[in-house]
Amino acid sequence: MADKSNAYHVFETPEGRRFAFQKPTTAQIDALVARARKSPTQATALFTLAIIEPAQRAEWEALLSDKPGYATEVVEAVMEKLGFPIRG
Repeated sequence: MADKSNAYHVFETPEGRRFAFQKPTTAQIDALVARARKSPTQATALFTLAIIEPAQRAEWEALLSDKPGYATEVVEAVMEKLGFPIRG
């Protein structure tokens, strides 16, 4: 289970699985933006894999193979917390 105390963002699946993500660096945000032009789905997956708590990385990666849209949900939430406007 994700530890909320050190997490910048905690994502919970409808099944109740919780994943903790750290605050991204500027370099990680820049990489997301650069990759998103070519492959948005891959860009969001790689971004979330870069900022997830290391102990949860394998579980998150396996989940994304079945539910790739979860990465987009996490990216939108993290970017909003950073002050980036997210269009609904």
